[in-house]
Amino acid sequence: MCYNDDMTEQALHTIQQHSMLRPGDHVVVGLSGGADSVALVHVLCSLREAWQLTLTAAHVNHNLRGEQSQADEQFCRNLCAQWQVPLRVHQAQFERFTEAAGREARYAFFSQLGGDKLALAHTLSDRMETFLLNIARGTTLRGLCSIPPVREKIIRPLIDCTRAQVEEYCVAHDLEYRMDESNDDLRYRRNHVRHEILPQLGWSPDHMRRMFAALEQDEDYLVEQALQPIDFLQAPAPLKNRALRNMLERAGRDVTQVRMQELEKQLRSPKFTKKLRGIQKHGLANAENCDTIDCDVLQSTRGRERVD
Repeated sequence: MCYNDDMTEQALHTIQQHSMLRPGDHVVVGLSGGADSVALVHVLCSLREAWQLTLTAAHVNHNLRGEQSQADEQFCRNLCAQWQVPLRVHQAQFERFTEAAGREARYAFFSQLGGDKLALAHTLSDRMETFLLNIARGTTLRGLCSIPPVREKIIRPLIDCTRAQVEEYCVAHDLEYRMDESNDDLRYRRNHVRHEILPQLGWSPDHMRRMFAALEQDEDYLVEQALQPIDFLQAPAPLKNRALRNMLERAGRDVTQVRMQELEKQLRSPKFTKKLRGIQKHGLANAENCDTIDCDVLQSTRGRERVD
Protein backbone atom coordinates (compact mmCIF):
# COMPACT_ATOMS: atom_id res chain seq x y z
CA MET A 1 0.00 0.00 0.00
CA CYS A 2 1.36 3.42 -0.91
CA TYR A 3 0.53 7.04 -0.07
CA ASN A 4 0.91 8.78 -3.41
CA ASP A 5 -2.67 9.42 -4.47
CA ASP A 6 -4.88 12.47 -4.00
CA MET A 7 -7.30 10.95 -1.51
CA THR A 8 -4.63 9.52 0.77
CA GLU A 9 -2.74 12.82 0.72
CA GLN A 10 -5.96 14.65 1.59
CA ALA A 11 -6.70 12.21 4.40
CA LEU A 12 -3.15 12.55 5.77
CA HIS A 13 -3.46 16.33 5.69
CA THR A 14 -6.74 16.12 7.63
CA ILE A 15 -5.26 13.69 10.19
CA GLN A 16 -2.30 15.99 10.81
CA GLN A 17 -4.29 19.24 10.74
CA HIS A 18 -6.65 18.01 13.46
CA SER A 19 -4.11 15.88 15.39
CA MET A 20 -6.37 12.86 14.93
CA LEU A 21 -3.77 10.17 15.52
CA ARG A 22 -0.69 9.57 17.60
CA PRO A 23 1.90 6.85 17.02
CA GLY A 24 0.84 3.68 18.81
CA ASP A 25 -2.88 4.45 18.90
CA HIS A 26 -5.42 1.63 18.98
CA VAL A 27 -8.01 2.68 16.39
CA VAL A 28 -11.48 1.13 16.17
CA VAL A 29 -12.80 1.59 12.61
CA GLY A 30 -16.47 1.47 11.69
CA LEU A 31 -16.84 -0.87 8.71
CA SER A 32 -20.17 -1.19 6.92
CA GLY A 33 -18.72 -2.70 3.76
CA GLY A 34 -19.58 0.36 1.65
CA ALA A 35 -17.05 2.27 -0.41
CA ASP A 36 -16.36 4.95 2.23
CA SER A 37 -15.59 2.57 5.09
CA VAL A 38 -13.62 0.15 2.90
CA ALA A 39 -11.47 3.04 1.67
CA LEU A 40 -10.97 4.26 5.25
CA VAL A 41 -9.77 0.86 6.49
CA HIS A 42 -7.47 0.63 3.46
CA VAL A 43 -5.96 4.06 4.18
CA LEU A 44 -5.40 3.22 7.85
CA CYS A 45 -3.80 -0.08 6.89
CA SER A 46 -1.39 1.88 4.70
CA LEU A 47 -0.45 3.94 7.78
CA ARG A 48 -0.40 1.02 10.21
CA GLU A 49 3.31 0.23 10.11
CA ALA A 50 4.67 3.78 9.95
CA TRP A 51 2.37 4.99 12.74
CA GLN A 52 2.50 1.72 14.73
CA LEU A 53 -1.28 1.61 14.80
CA THR A 54 -3.36 -1.22 16.18
CA LEU A 55 -6.55 -1.54 14.14
CA THR A 56 -9.84 -3.19 15.05
CA ALA A 57 -12.74 -3.12 12.59
CA ALA A 58 -16.32 -2.99 13.90
CA HIS A 59 -19.34 -4.05 11.86
CA VAL A 60 -22.98 -3.71 12.92
CA ASN A 61 -25.38 -6.06 11.15
CA HIS A 62 -28.71 -4.28 11.32
CA ASN A 63 -30.52 -7.42 10.05
CA LEU A 64 -32.88 -5.31 7.95
CA ARG A 65 -32.14 -6.57 4.44
CA GLY A 66 -32.32 -10.33 4.81
CA GLU A 67 -29.68 -12.15 2.78
CA GLN A 68 -28.08 -8.85 1.78
CA SER A 69 -27.33 -8.03 5.42
CA GLN A 70 -25.70 -11.42 5.89
CA ALA A 71 -23.72 -10.92 2.68
CA ASP A 72 -22.50 -7.53 3.97
CA GLU A 73 -21.29 -9.16 7.16
CA GLN A 74 -19.52 -11.99 5.34
CA PHE A 75 -17.87 -9.48 3.00
CA CYS A 76 -16.48 -7.60 6.00
CA ARG A 77 -15.23 -10.85 7.54
CA ASN A 78 -13.44 -11.82 4.33
CA LEU A 79 -11.96 -8.36 3.85
CA CYS A 80 -10.60 -8.16 7.39
CA ALA A 81 -9.12 -11.64 7.16
CA GLN A 82 -7.37 -10.63 3.93
CA TRP A 83 -5.99 -7.41 5.45
CA GLN A 84 -5.21 -9.00 8.82
CA VAL A 85 -7.47 -6.64 10.77
CA PRO A 86 -9.39 -8.10 13.74
CA LEU A 87 -13.15 -7.72 13.29
CA ARG A 88 -15.87 -7.39 15.90
CA VAL A 89 -19.48 -7.91 14.79
CA HIS A 90 -22.70 -6.89 16.54
CA GLN A 91 -26.11 -8.35 15.64
CA ALA A 92 -28.58 -5.49 16.10
CA GLN A 93 -32.29 -6.06 16.65
CA PHE A 94 -34.95 -3.36 16.46
CA GLU A 95 -38.60 -3.31 17.47
CA ARG A 96 -39.01 -0.36 15.14
CA PHE A 97 -36.09 0.81 13.05
CA THR A 98 -35.35 4.48 12.51
CA GLU A 99 -32.13 6.14 11.36
CA ALA A 100 -31.69 7.47 14.89
CA ALA A 101 -32.15 4.00 16.40
CA GLY A 102 -29.58 2.57 13.98
CA ARG A 103 -27.10 5.30 14.81
CA GLU A 104 -27.63 4.79 18.54
CA ALA A 105 -27.06 1.03 18.18
CA ARG A 106 -23.81 1.59 16.26
CA TYR A 107 -22.37 4.10 18.70
CA ALA A 108 -23.35 1.96 21.69
CA PHE A 109 -21.49 -1.00 20.17
CA PHE A 110 -18.46 1.05 19.19
CA SER A 111 -18.20 2.47 22.72
CA GLN A 112 -17.89 -1.07 24.12
CA LEU A 113 -14.77 -1.80 22.10
CA GLY A 114 -12.40 0.60 23.82
CA GLY A 115 -9.56 1.91 21.71
CA ASP A 116 -7.88 5.29 21.76
CA LYS A 117 -9.81 6.53 18.74
CA LEU A 118 -12.98 5.64 16.84
CA ALA A 119 -12.53 6.29 13.11
CA LEU A 120 -15.66 6.83 11.04
CA ALA A 121 -15.84 7.20 7.26
CA HIS A 122 -17.92 10.36 6.83
CA THR A 123 -16.85 12.37 3.79
CA LEU A 124 -17.08 15.99 2.64
CA SER A 125 -20.13 14.94 0.62
CA ASP A 126 -21.82 13.64 3.80
CA ARG A 127 -20.94 16.92 5.47
CA MET A 128 -22.55 18.93 2.68
CA GLU A 129 -25.71 16.81 2.86
CA THR A 130 -25.95 17.33 6.62
CA PHE A 131 -25.29 21.05 6.19
CA LEU A 132 -28.26 21.39 3.81
CA LEU A 133 -30.52 19.19 5.95
CA ASN A 134 -29.70 21.27 9.03
CA ILE A 135 -30.52 24.48 7.16
CA ALA A 136 -33.84 23.01 6.01
CA ARG A 137 -34.98 22.29 9.55
CA GLY A 138 -33.49 25.42 11.10
CA THR A 139 -30.15 25.42 12.87
CA THR A 140 -27.47 27.37 14.71
CA LEU A 141 -23.83 28.05 13.90
CA ARG A 142 -22.97 24.64 15.34
CA GLY A 143 -25.40 23.03 12.89
CA LEU A 144 -23.86 24.95 10.00
CA CYS A 145 -20.52 23.39 10.96
CA SER A 146 -22.23 20.09 10.19
CA ILE A 147 -20.28 16.87 10.89
CA PRO A 148 -17.16 17.72 12.92
CA PRO A 149 -13.76 16.27 11.96
CA VAL A 150 -13.11 15.41 15.63
CA ARG A 151 -15.44 15.03 18.58
CA GLU A 152 -13.91 13.60 21.74
CA LYS A 153 -12.37 10.26 20.64
CA ILE A 154 -14.26 10.15 17.31
CA ILE A 155 -12.15 11.02 14.26
CA ARG A 156 -13.14 11.33 10.60
CA PRO A 157 -10.03 11.15 8.40
CA LEU A 158 -12.05 11.31 5.15
CA ILE A 159 -14.09 14.39 6.12
CA ASP A 160 -12.29 16.55 3.53
CA CYS A 161 -12.55 13.94 0.75
CA THR A 162 -15.53 13.87 -1.60
CA ARG A 163 -17.51 10.72 -2.35
CA ALA A 164 -16.19 10.92 -5.93
CA GLN A 165 -12.62 10.85 -4.59
CA VAL A 166 -13.45 7.80 -2.50
CA GLU A 167 -14.92 5.94 -5.47
CA GLU A 168 -11.93 6.86 -7.63
CA TYR A 169 -9.64 5.60 -4.86
CA CYS A 170 -11.47 2.27 -4.76
CA VAL A 171 -11.11 1.89 -8.53
CA ALA A 172 -7.42 2.84 -8.46
CA HIS A 173 -6.67 0.30 -5.71
CA ASP A 174 -9.00 -2.37 -7.10
CA LEU A 175 -11.10 -2.38 -3.92
CA GLU A 176 -14.43 -4.16 -3.90
CA TYR A 177 -17.25 -2.88 -1.73
CA ARG A 178 -20.90 -3.52 -1.03
CA MET A 179 -23.81 -1.51 -2.44
CA ASP A 180 -26.90 -0.74 -0.36
CA GLU A 181 -29.87 -0.19 -2.65
CA SER A 182 -31.66 1.80 0.06
CA ASN A 183 -29.13 4.60 -0.56
CA ASP A 184 -30.90 5.22 -3.88
CA ASP A 185 -34.40 5.41 -2.38
CA LEU A 186 -35.51 9.02 -2.86
CA ARG A 187 -38.18 8.69 -0.18
CA TYR A 188 -35.38 9.33 2.31
CA ARG A 189 -34.57 13.02 2.67
CA ARG A 190 -30.81 12.52 2.69
CA ASN A 191 -30.96 10.52 -0.53
CA HIS A 192 -33.06 13.26 -2.14
CA VAL A 193 -30.44 15.83 -1.16
CA ARG A 194 -27.62 13.53 -2.32
CA HIS A 195 -29.02 12.60 -5.71
CA GLU A 196 -31.30 15.49 -6.65
CA ILE A 197 -30.12 18.68 -4.94
CA LEU A 198 -26.34 18.56 -4.48
CA PRO A 199 -25.59 17.71 -8.13
CA GLN A 200 -27.52 20.82 -9.18
CA LEU A 201 -25.51 23.18 -6.98
CA GLY A 202 -22.18 22.81 -8.74
CA TRP A 203 -20.43 23.10 -5.37
CA SER A 204 -16.66 23.40 -5.14
CA PRO A 205 -14.95 21.06 -2.63
CA ASP A 206 -12.19 23.62 -2.02
CA HIS A 207 -14.72 26.37 -1.29
CA MET A 208 -16.66 24.09 1.07
CA ARG A 209 -13.51 23.05 2.94
CA ARG A 210 -12.66 26.71 3.49
CA MET A 211 -16.22 27.51 4.53
CA PHE A 212 -16.37 24.73 7.10
CA ALA A 213 -12.93 25.69 8.47
CA ALA A 214 -14.09 29.30 8.94
CA LEU A 215 -17.36 28.23 10.59
CA GLU A 216 -15.48 25.90 12.94
CA GLN A 217 -13.09 28.67 13.97
CA ASP A 218 -15.98 30.97 14.86
CA GLU A 219 -17.88 28.27 16.77
CA ASP A 220 -14.77 27.07 18.64
CA TYR A 221 -13.96 30.64 19.69
CA LEU A 222 -17.47 31.28 21.02
CA VAL A 223 -17.52 27.96 22.88
CA GLU A 224 -14.18 28.77 24.49
CA GLN A 225 -15.38 32.24 25.50
CA ALA A 226 -18.52 30.74 27.05
CA LEU A 227 -16.34 28.62 29.35
CA GLN A 228 -14.48 31.65 30.69
CA PRO A 229 -15.60 33.74 33.69
CA ILE A 230 -18.72 35.63 32.56
CA ASP A 231 -21.61 37.50 34.12
CA PHE A 232 -24.14 34.90 32.99
CA LEU A 233 -27.28 36.98 33.36
CA GLN A 234 -25.75 39.91 31.43
CA ALA A 235 -23.84 37.84 28.86
CA PRO A 236 -24.74 38.23 25.16
CA ALA A 237 -26.98 35.49 23.80
CA PRO A 238 -24.22 33.71 21.78
CA LEU A 239 -22.21 33.12 24.99
CA LYS A 240 -25.20 32.46 27.22
CA ASN A 241 -26.63 29.83 24.86
CA ARG A 242 -23.29 28.03 24.63
CA ALA A 243 -22.94 28.08 28.40
CA LEU A 244 -26.40 26.52 28.73
CA ARG A 245 -25.50 23.88 26.14
CA ASN A 246 -22.29 23.08 28.01
CA MET A 247 -24.14 22.59 31.30
CA LEU A 248 -26.71 20.28 29.70
CA GLU A 249 -24.09 18.23 27.88
CA ARG A 250 -22.00 17.80 31.04
CA ALA A 251 -25.14 16.58 32.79
CA GLY A 252 -25.70 14.02 30.01
CA ARG A 253 -28.88 15.69 28.71
CA ASP A 254 -30.01 16.10 25.11
CA VAL A 255 -29.81 19.77 24.23
CA THR A 256 -33.28 21.00 23.32
CA GLN A 257 -34.73 24.49 23.16
CA VAL A 258 -37.21 23.65 25.93
CA ARG A 259 -34.45 22.41 28.24
CA MET A 260 -32.27 25.43 27.56
CA GLN A 261 -35.15 27.76 28.41
CA GLU A 262 -35.96 25.78 31.58
CA LEU A 263 -32.32 25.81 32.67
CA GLU A 264 -31.99 29.55 32.15
CA LYS A 265 -35.16 30.04 34.19
CA GLN A 266 -33.62 27.96 37.01
CA LEU A 267 -30.38 29.89 36.93
CA ARG A 268 -32.31 33.16 37.35
CA SER A 269 -33.92 31.89 40.57
CA PRO A 270 -32.47 33.00 43.93
CA LYS A 271 -31.23 29.52 44.92
CA PHE A 272 -28.65 29.62 42.12
CA THR A 273 -27.17 33.00 43.05
CA LYS A 274 -24.06 31.38 44.55
CA LYS A 275 -23.51 29.22 41.49
CA LEU A 276 -23.79 32.21 39.20
CA ARG A 277 -21.16 34.01 41.24
CA GLY A 278 -18.91 30.98 40.77
CA ILE A 279 -19.43 31.09 37.01
CA GLN A 280 -18.72 34.81 37.01
CA LYS A 281 -15.51 34.33 39.02
CA HIS A 282 -14.14 31.02 37.71
CA GLY A 283 -16.02 30.15 34.53
CA LEU A 284 -17.55 26.84 33.42
CA ALA A 285 -14.10 25.37 32.76
CA ASN A 286 -14.00 24.91 36.54
CA ALA A 287 -15.75 21.56 37.19
CA GLU A 288 -17.15 22.82 40.53
CA ASN A 289 -19.45 25.14 38.60
CA CYS A 290 -21.01 22.42 36.43
CA ASP A 291 -23.61 20.89 38.80
CA THR A 292 -25.96 23.84 38.33
CA ILE A 293 -28.82 21.72 37.07
CA ASP A 294 -31.83 20.53 39.01
CA CYS A 295 -32.00 17.11 37.35
CA ASP A 296 -35.47 16.33 38.66
CA VAL A 297 -36.84 19.37 36.88
CA LEU A 298 -34.97 18.58 33.67
CA GLN A 299 -36.15 14.96 33.67
CA SER A 300 -39.73 16.18 33.75
CA THR A 301 -39.06 18.59 30.89
CA ARG A 302 -39.47 17.08 27.43
CA GLY A 303 -37.84 18.82 24.50
CA ARG A 304 -39.15 17.99 21.06
CA GLU A 305 -36.15 18.89 18.93
CA ARG A 306 -32.42 18.91 19.50
CA VAL A 307 -30.66 22.21 19.03
CA ASP A 308 -27.66 21.98 16.69
